[in-house]
Amino acid sequence: MNTTSASTTSVLIQQQRSRTVHGVRVGFGVGAPRRPWKDGSTTHDGSARGLSRTGLEIAVGAIFLFVALLLSVVLHEFGHFYFPRRFKVPVSQFMAGFGTTVFSKKICATEVGLKALPLGGYIRMKGIYPDAQDDDAADMPGKPFFQLPAGQKIIIMAAGPAVNFVLALILLLVGYWGMGSPAVASGEVSPCTPRDVTISCTGSAPASPASNSLQSGDVLVAINGKRISSWNDVVESVRQHPNERVVFDIDRNGVVREVAVTLTQTAMSGGTQIRYLGVTPYTTVRPQTLEPALDQSTDIIGGTVKSLARVPETTVSTLVKIVPSQPSAPDRPLSLLGFGQVAGAVAGAPSLDTSAKLQIYVLLAAQLNLALFFVNLFPLPPFDGGHIAAAVYQGARDRFYVARGKHLPAPVSIGRLIPLTLIVLSAFLAVGAVFLVAEIISPIV
Repeated sequence: MNTTSASTTSVLIQQQRSRTVHGVRVGFGVGAPRRPWKDGSTTHDGSARGLSRTGLEIAVGAIFLFVALLLSVVLHEFGHFYFPRRFKVPVSQFMAGFGTTVFSKKICATEVGLKALPLGGYIRMKGIYPDAQDDDAADMPGKPFFQLPAGQKIIIMAAGPAVNFVLALILLLVGYWGMGSPAVASGEVSPCTPRDVTISCTGSAPASPASNSLQSGDVLVAINGKRISSWNDVVESVRQHPNERVVFDIDRNGVVREVAVTLTQTAMSGGTQIRYLGVTPYTTVRPQTLEPALDQSTDIIGGTVKSLARVPETTVSTLVKIVPSQPSAPDRPLSLLGFGQVAGAVAGAPSLDTSAKLQIYVLLAAQLNLALFFVNLFPLPPFDGGHIAAAVYQGARDRFYVARGKHLPAPVSIGRLIPLTLIVLSAFLAVGAVFLVAEIISPIV
């Protein structure tokens, strides 16, 4: 289960679906959004043609999920692998994935390999469980893990999640500082205001509000002094100011300027009056300074923590809605399938330019690593947090015995908690299955 909140990762994708809200139309004329991957045409940024949108989404989502998960797991396990070697603890295996071994190679007495299912990974240290009978590192020279001081045990077990957290921070800063802040831009600008939005412009139709003020590629910064953070902000402003003059702050070729637009109404099929701007939106990124990038990164981290805290609640609410096949909450946590769905939808989103798509992929990878960090710190086995909790207990216990001049008891064996491990693992698998089924019945994007 990936506890990343879907509301954070899919907000940019949802903007392409926001052209009609509360009777307000802010678009290019025809009623249905264009699906350029269906007819083989390109998006405004010249994306490659040839695949259907569905095929592209599945391919890109699967590839991105595989690569992001594999790299995150390998780096996580390398964090665990590095410190045992420093503390002279033999490591017999370093594996990415589970199941059948695809390939492996012996490197410095450690078997390094890839297994068929890239859903995790592991290293096998000597003496991780003191009473284990099948420890294939038992005969290797060196110190067993269970004989290490509590501090060294904590360092080894915390190193994996720490790598994921550092990697997440780097990716967040790359996404928000190095690449910029998500911004709404104008794509195609309609030359006219059609009498009916289901038909094309005619020679007698009046000019559209946007045609004399906005150009394709303008980044929409603010409306009447209020900053624009999503296309919904534009839709809401148009709804609130029918037949009124509004002032857009736009970034055109790196120069911020003000342009005035007088909004109009046009007739929709059926006679309903709607507001009309005449712009097809897309999402891009624009440069920003370090301070807002840090604020956005902090928001992502905080959102992940809140998503974790709400897992019991969202699991129950999602399960209740699965039974009658109702749409579940859009801010539910994502399973790996949902993660892949979002990644695939980004590839097929015509309202996102290349820079926005790359940014979302970077931020998705950051959120995946945040999820790995927090989930692995869960203080029960089989997670790293369970080993850390056992080491903390052992350290406190040993200090207590030493302070009273008593002999130290045997090292704490987390192997005795295997029944609890199975219960915890089963619970996590059950929760993951709930969100997996929800994403099959009601995809997040």
